[in-house]
Amino acid sequence: MFTFVDEYLKTYDQFELFGLSHWAAIFLFLLLVFLLPWYAKNHLNKDKQNKVGIALGLIGDTIFFKKRWYGRSTTFTINPDELNFKPRYSQV
Repeated sequence: MFTFVDEYLKTYDQFELFGLSHWAAIFLFLLLVFLLPWYAKNHLNKDKQNKVGIALGLIGDTIFFKKRWYGRSTTFTINPDELNFKPRYSQV
């Protein structure tokens, strides 16, 4: 390990900031952010738009985010059901 670091520090090769995988991820992200909504709005009906949204939500929900309970919301309400809400044990 130390020899690798020593050799790396003694070389004067140019440092590559973004590799091919980074550029591919950036390109995919830009496609999802700009092209997918445009395509869905112009070429899909409401039912298909909902299915695409549900699929993206499931992917994002299961891969990127862990389901957690963060306590009560900071929004204000006068709804008695929301005011008396008690989280289940699995949500704490």
